[in-house]
Amino acid sequence: MKYLELLPSDAKTLKHSLSAIYHNDGKKEEIDLSYSKISQITSDNYDFIFSHKLLNGEALILKNITSFLIIDTRFFRYIRSKKLNLNLKGKTLQIGSPLTNATVTVSNDLAYFYVDNLVNSVYPLPFRDNSFDNVIISEILDYDIIREASRVLKNNGKAYLIINAFDGVRPVEAIKVLSIKFNIKFARELEGFWIIEGTKKN
Repeated sequence: MKYLELLPSDAKTLKHSLSAIYHNDGKKEEIDLSYSKISQITSDNYDFIFSHKLLNGEALILKNITSFLIIDTRFFRYIRSKKLNLNLKGKTLQIGSPLTNATVTVSNDLAYFYVDNLVNSVYPLPFRDNSFDNVIISEILDYDIIREASRVLKNNGKAYLIINAFDGVRPVEAIKVLSIKFNIKFARELEGFWIIEGTKKN
């Protein structure tokens, strides 16, 4: 049996994970997650992933590499949030929770009924460089995903990082994560969600 434990157990998001313990048929291996998260753990599929609290988008993406995702002591169940209307023009990619009407959504089959064009993927994203006018990162705080969003976004494109305002994540954390590849233009609250907008750095 192969399973993964994300640590520390009191972390609030994937960004706060510092390490993972990979268990494979009685053997253990520690994986350092201090810099990269998604890219370090997606090279394999797991029977189980045991995790601390995660944002919905993070959980949906991780569900693509495991049969069972246990958050704290419970199996992960996706509970749909309301759709946000961002009035975006052009080809739009959404990664994580299906919070908007996007051209393409990278998520998990659990989101199938809420989107038109679903792609089950984790990392790297299965799209060419400069493919999208807009990229929406929905409820994911991960540097690897931000780098991939920048890669697939056109040079003058916009990125939006959306975080549920009631999940205990401060907007300044979202701004810091998005700013590694994007110039921050503004932050606002819309229907219980923080929306951070940025443009691609050259």
